[in-house]
Amino acid sequence: MALVISNETGSTIVKMPGSIGGEECIIKDLIKCTICVYDWVGKAEIQNCNHCTIRIGPISSVCKISNCENCFMSIACSELEIYSSSVLTLFVFAENDPKITQSKNLRFAPYNVQYSGQEQCFSQSELNPYKDKWHEIYDNNRSELEAHYELLPPRLFEEETTHFAELGDPINPVPRHIHYGGSLKYEIIPYSKQHIITVERRELPPSSKIIHKEDDSRKYVPFTGPMQKIEEKLSHINKQQPKEKKVALRYNYAFAKGFNSASAHVPVIAKEKLNSALKEFSEILDNFNRSQQEHIHAILLSIIGCLLLLLIMQILRMTSEWLFFAWAAVLCFVGISELFIVFMISTKKHMANKFYLLLIDEFNERKSEAFSQLNAKFIGKIDYVEVYINVNLNETEP
Repeated sequence: MALVISNETGSTIVKMPGSIGGEECIIKDLIKCTICVYDWVGKAEIQNCNHCTIRIGPISSVCKISNCENCFMSIACSELEIYSSSVLTLFVFAENDPKITQSKNLRFAPYNVQYSGQEQCFSQSELNPYKDKWHEIYDNNRSELEAHYELLPPRLFEEETTHFAELGDPINPVPRHIHYGGSLKYEIIPYSKQHIITVERRELPPSSKIIHKEDDSRKYVPFTGPMQKIEEKLSHINKQQPKEKKVALRYNYAFAKGFNSASAHVPVIAKEKLNSALKEFSEILDNFNRSQQEHIHAILLSIIGCLLLLLIMQILRMTSEWLFFAWAAVLCFVGISELFIVFMISTKKHMANKFYLLLIDEFNERKSEAFSQLNAKFIGKIDYVEVYINVNLNETEP
């Protein structure tokens, strides 16, 4: 039976060695909890956890983490997959490249948990502690302009120790790099070998070195950065490109006059095309308003006709009986006429508005050179239209 820990807030749960015995472990919907599973499990899923500390290991197959934020996790597994998560500090042992998808602000470090009986748990899970790829991260959404993960600076690395008296001394069977207090010496390259890219190799700052005492003779081994420094690259790109900002240009509509710009500046490159678009919009709205005025005139004429009939009947001095039926007929006629006219106005307004919005959508999708460069987007209403556009402030005119 699977171990399920869910819907907890502020709880601390500890599972002893031998309590799980290779079953599946599911941890979900936790807030500010501490979960320690000190036994081997078959596979694990961690979902929707916030501000938690979670330690699981070893896991004989896959560990999936999804929709988690602001957590510290210590995971030993064969495969690690992370989805839609952010602000995680991960202390990892993984036999295969850890994979991240739609995630950001992740920090990776070597597996940091030692507890009594862990060596036997590793043996039962059939994990090879010497096959560790904790730093060979494969980013499914890798970008040269945004780093989604980094390695935890060694000065922030801390080992977690739990002692069970009946099981002997605590142990962590996974060898670690010299920077993180271990004995291994190799160049740490923090990306999967599947990423065929050129990276900048840089050393850690002196403050990141692990020095236990002044006469420490261990050889310092440089890191390899996951990519070029993001700030420098973005700065170089920004210097090459003109400064732009997103502005909203609002054009108010008046019947028979068209659209009038209320904006302070209009982009020179887009002025002609914007005016052409607004002219077509004006024609649609003029036709609609002209038709609407005609129907309003019809309503007024029908009311005037009703009053004239009343006047004629009074002049002819019709009998009260005939006067009642005449009034009833007139009111029915006028009422039906008014309802019909209102229905026609509503229908035409709906059709005009629909056609108007379709026209605006067509302009939004139009692949003209000017609009594609300026990333323009029209948002239309019956009485105004707004244009959201990228403006180079050096190329505008009042």
